[in-house]
Amino acid sequence: MKACFDHLTKKKFFKAVIYPVELFERRVQEEIARSDENNDSFVYTEIEFDMIKQNIESEQDRKLFLLAVLQCLQFDMRSSDSIGLLPGDKGFVVLMPESHGVYAWKRLQLAFGNRIADRPDFVKLFKEKIQPIVYPTCLQQPEPAAETQEQQPQESL
Repeated sequence: MKACFDHLTKKKFFKAVIYPVELFERRVQEEIARSDENNDSFVYTEIEFDMIKQNIESEQDRKLFLLAVLQCLQFDMRSSDSIGLLPGDKGFVVLMPESHGVYAWKRLQLAFGNRIADRPDFVKLFKEKIQPIVYPTCLQQPEPAAETQEQQPQESL
């Protein structure tokens, strides 16, 4: 799968920089700082090659799935999506630094669904196996459940 990914990303049909692991970690830290400073959010999602292999049988279909994901990313804009490699070449990470993180995820889901509409199995796989992490929402602690006060027994008249 890594060789297929390399082949697809070396084609110049889109202008993407593929960050190595160490540089991508720094890129994520920069995005965290920017988001904190501007009170913005962003989306981070991982796409693992093993997940694709386990769920898509043919090599041609795996390539089609990867290509569809890559073609749905935005690269020629102020808030372009970034791609980084996962440690051990296990897959890749997409960082979508739009000011409304959930919007970025919806944009990617919609674009993928439209691009590959004739393959509902791919759309289902994408929705079920590729999950977004929206920063800073992912850091928020759930509110503790309000303690219920014990009701005092009412005196009967």
